[in-house]
Amino acid sequence: MNYAPNLPGGDSWSYKYRPITQSEADLVEQLVANGVCSVDTLDYEIENIIYEELEPLFAGAKGIDETASTIQNRVNLYMKEQN
Repeated sequence: MNYAPNLPGGDSWSYKYRPITQSEADLVEQLVANGVCSVDTLDYEIENIIYEELEPLFAGAKGIDETASTIQNRVNLYMKEQN
């Protein structure tokens, strides 16, 4: 099954569903625990950063640690730019 949402700004991506691995589940849990994915604070730009960085992870092009670090760095930079 494929999923292809329409994102704000006309961006799009698609994902072919497959079972999530334990490592991927751990990453999502870490993101939520650190407040990166808090529903009340998440804005579209942060959501886009997460989607962009998860795509290569799910494609097997990047590892979990690299993905988490890249997301954290990009979100931190974005937050600094907003202040």
